[in-house]
Order: sequence, then structure tokens, then C-alpha cells
Amino acid sequence: MKSSHWSIVLLLVGLAVGFAAGGAERQSVAQAQAPGGTVSLPKQVGRFQISAWGHGNQVGPGSRGCYIVDTASGELWHVATDGSGGIAKKIVQQLQ
Repeated sequence: MKSSHWSIVLLLVGLAVGFAAGGAERQSVAQAQAPGGTVSLPKQVGRFQISAWGHGNQVGPGSRGCYIVDTASGELWHVATDGSGGIAKKIVQQLQ
């Protein structure tokens, strides 16, 4: 009982010190940009996006490969490493 009493006292003292040290001046207010100001755009991301996949099992060697999306033209390519030499095959001419 005595240790829980000291724990509560120390907790209350810590909270009081935290509030006293923190003060009330820590409020952030959003600032609007001036009209006609320049807007910084994010850097352009790469043209190709790659998504790799793979699965295995206890009987055979499994399979793995990847899908490649050309974000400029919308083409979708598939590369499988199933003995075809890892040659890219076009799946879709243009994604919509």
C-alpha cells in the first residue's frame, strides 16, 4: 500500500512539473500562402514501377517473377523466371 501511495505522488508531481515547464505557448497555427506565390511540386517519380512476386512449395522449386508498369505509356509487362530466360512479355497495351 505504501509503495502505491508514493507512485501516485510521484506521478502527480511529474505531471505538475511537465505542465509548468511546457507552458501554454506551444500552439501551432497554420499559415496560408500569399496569393500568387510559387508552389513547389514534388520531384517526379520514376517512369517504371516494379512489383515482384514469388511462391514456393515443398515438392517443386516454386516460381518467381515481377510485373513492370510503364507509367508513361500504361503498358504492363510480366517477367517470369520459370525457365523462359527471364524475357519480358507484354500483357496489356494500355492500362486504364
